[in-house]
Amino acid sequence: MRASRLVLVALATIIAPLSACLAAPFGDSAADSLARADTNHDGFISKAEFIANRALQFDQLDRAKRGYVPVDAVPSFLASSGRGAALSALLRSADRDHDGRVTRAELAAAPTPTFDRADRDHNGLLDADEQAYFVRLVERER
Repeated sequence: MRASRLVLVALATIIAPLSACLAAPFGDSAADSLARADTNHDGFISKAEFIANRALQFDQLDRAKRGYVPVDAVPSFLASSGRGAALSALLRSADRDHDGRVTRAELAAAPTPTFDRADRDHNGLLDADEQAYFVRLVERER
């Protein structure tokens, strides 16, 4: 039991920065990425909106329009940065079938630990305070 708890803590430690990388992978601020995710403009970010925003990021990564992103396909301008390493690790972790490719569905199914940590009242929505907290988490994890 204790060993499995340690494994869960280790996974959370690895995945949280990766989730932060997906929050704003291409130089956008986390706040800009959240604002873009709020598609109904109600001031709240639902988990569904957050995950749907990944589809836009998937399109940016899948520039060849193949329907998948190779696990090792980190854009060159990110490759030498810490964010590039985090994005690469995220792609590897999202590759559920271990075929070296991440599909849109695999990326959508990837964990959202930073969103989950920011959603302090566990209602599936980030209000303004929780969004500010999310931004602080992302900035700290970079």
